[in-house]
Amino acid sequence: MNRLELKWHGPFSFSEIIKKEKESFDVSEGGGVYLWLYRVDNNDTIYYIGKSAGKPNNLYMRHFLHYMHFIGGLWNIPAGFPIGKSEWIPSPSPKINKDSEVMVSTIFDKKKFKEHVDRAFTFANQLSIYLSPVEPKNAISGVERNLLFDIKPMGTIQGTKTEPKNKILISHINAGWAFEKIKEKLEKKGHIFKS
Repeated sequence: MNRLELKWHGPFSFSEIIKKEKESFDVSEGGGVYLWLYRVDNNDTIYYIGKSAGKPNNLYMRHFLHYMHFIGGLWNIPAGFPIGKSEWIPSPSPKINKDSEVMVSTIFDKKKFKEHVDRAFTFANQLSIYLSPVEPKNAISGVERNLLFDIKPMGTIQGTKTEPKNKILISHINAGWAFEKIKEKLEKKGHIFKS
């Protein structure tokens, strides 16, 4: 079984990555994996895990596109953000989105859609983003798939149900996203955490 080392950088905001502030620019130019931390009821949870293979679709460009999708209404927003709001699922299909009629009426109502954009803007800007380069580059998809299965982030379903074909043991360096509960869970699955 392989073991790869991930050196995490962050937390960053979308703004810091897109405006190329702090150290995020150096890290975001290449390929790798990333995760987003979301605070729910005073508890941190991992909301999303993704990957980028590198130029031209590097970590910087992936986050630019994610952000544009958020504020354009094309990204899910969890129920309860803000309190009392239902989940936003950008799909007109009742099979995927039980509130599809509400979503469709919202996108054709300028006032309602502006309210949604405000909600999406607030949600996206309160996420804490962590980036890690992955070497070798051909391991990026496998690392993402293992993280998805082992962590099961709140905002992702794909890749969380079935075990990956190729198990990769992962060592994490400077994993500021690894709060105690998730650290314990991942250590049981063979992950190692280092400062």
